[in-house]
Parts: sequence; C-alpha cells; structure tokens
Amino acid sequence: MSFERLHCENLQYIWPSSTASFGPLTGSFQPGAITALIGPNGAGKSTLLRLLGGYLKPTSGSVYYGDSALLDIAASARANLVTLVSQLMPLGFDLTVAEILNLGKLPSMSWKTRITGDTAPQIGPVLEQLGLSAFHDRSYRSLSGGEQQRTLLGMALVQNTPVLLLDEPTAHLDPGHAQAIIHVLEDLAHVHGKTVIMAYHDLATVGLFADHIWLMQHGQVSLAASPEQVLVSPLLEQVFHTTLQRISHPVSGKMIVLAL
Repeated sequence: MSFERLHCENLQYIWPSSTASFGPLTGSFQPGAITALIGPNGAGKSTLLRLLGGYLKPTSGSVYYGDSALLDIAASARANLVTLVSQLMPLGFDLTVAEILNLGKLPSMSWKTRITGDTAPQIGPVLEQLGLSAFHDRSYRSLSGGEQQRTLLGMALVQNTPVLLLDEPTAHLDPGHAQAIIHVLEDLAHVHGKTVIMAYHDLATVGLFADHIWLMQHGQVSLAASPEQVLVSPLLEQVFHTTLQRISHPVSGKMIVLAL
C-alpha cells in the first residue's frame, strides 16, 4: 500500500500573549521512513508534532497530506490519517488497557457501530506485540509510566493511520521495552510504508534506527539530513552546548554519540 507524503510550507506559530514563535518552517516527510526530531528542551519538537497533526492551528502556513491541506480535512477523516502519541494521557475517569486500545478504532467506526458496540476491534495482536497481554483488564491509572506509554502506542497502532507522530516514545521505558518499541516503529515504516515522525532525546541511539534527523533549536530546523550527516556536524555541539564523542556501534557500525 502506498501513502501520500506529509509536508509543511512556511509553517509558523506564535504563542498568544508571547513574543516567542515557531518557524517559519518548510519541509517534507517520506512514507516508509522514520524521521527523528532532536534538540534541547524548548527547541520546538512537541510544537511541530502538534502542528503536523492538526492539533494546533498555525498562525500562518499549512501542513499538507498529499495535495490536501490537513486542516481543510474534516476532523473525523483527519483522525484516519494522522495519530499523535503523547508521552502520557491524563484521564478524568478510569479505563482498562483494553478499553483504551479500543478507543483507537473509533475514528473508523460508523455512528451505528459506535452506539451498538458491534464488531469490536481485535486488539489481541497489538497487546501481544507490545507485551501488554497480561494487562488487558488492568486499570490504566495503576500502570507504571512505561506501561502507560506502551498502552498509548497500542491505541495508535489500533487506529492504524498512515502517519504516526510520537512525542518521546521511549522516555519512560527500560532498555528492553525501548528497543522493542523501536523495532515496532521500524516495522511500521520500513515494512508497512507508514510515515513515522518522533521527538527523540537519546543521541546515543538515534543514529541506530532513524532514516532522517531534523536538528532543532529555537523553533527552527538547523539541519535536516541523514544520521551520518547530522551526527558528525559541529552544529550538534553548538545546539546542545556540550562536548560530544562519536563512536561506531560494535555490531552495526552505525554512529553512537555520547556526551562527555
């Protein structure tokens, strides 16, 4: 299955009652690839994700899915194109893990199905894929931060959109689960052709899986290129205000960047 390209043109956002601004920014994201957004806190990574998903209306400029401006697409249809996975989801009421995953199917359900509850989505494979089978009936509130993060990703996988936006998807995970999530995202992009865009914080591992890296600071993109180009750039030290050491991974040979 082939998907359309997500791209933005002169995208800008100015916060109300503030002189701070994001952009203007122009760029594109290719289906079948993982783009990692890196940069210090406050660089604009989360803002860009919200703008790309239509969850935040830009002050100027547009985001396009193919030839269609994203905000010209009805919200119900847009939910079948783009999913945003935040770090955590505060709930005003309690739900089980299974109930949260089932929410991911709502955008593709007819109003009649939503009312009757017929043809409930099969969430078993997603639960197994994310190591959540034992948590099927567990309260979301009772889970650890990492378990909650995997549950939110599960809801996105059930939603099954061509574009997947993730805000630091491995931030609360131990190394084993973090690696498993990265493998899932690699499969979604490289095997299923989806567009995966993630804000990411770990310079030591981003070069092991990302196809493209956008280096961000102050609401701008300082460099957008391959990991091999971005991770050797002197801009990296300037943006993060630290000294970095580059080494090769002992198995893959890909670049690892460590702060000294």
